[in-house]
Amino acid sequence: MRKFIRIFLVLLTTLLTLTGISAKAEEDVYYTGYTGDTMLDYSYISPYPGPYAIDEDGESKLAYCFNHNKSRPPAKSEPEDGEAKYRKIADVDYVA
Repeated sequence: MRKFIRIFLVLLTTLLTLTGISAKAEEDVYYTGYTGDTMLDYSYISPYPGPYAIDEDGESKLAYCFNHNKSRPPAKSEPEDGEAKYRKIADVDYVA
């Protein structure tokens, strides 16, 4: 009986861990953008997986993957003065 309980707890812990990883993955988002005339500072950007080249309407563009726990830039088409200009590209899955 103890062995059954131990196996059940291990399986339950594994499932909860995988669910947590999946929930985290859904929060990763691609953005393109510049702050003023300069490209985004890499210290602000998650080092993995981006940057990526994305083919959008036949043009190659840089995209940056912001980690889920970093402050995200506003995804606005018309930012207010002083705000960085970013555009949301797509939600992405976690890549191990």
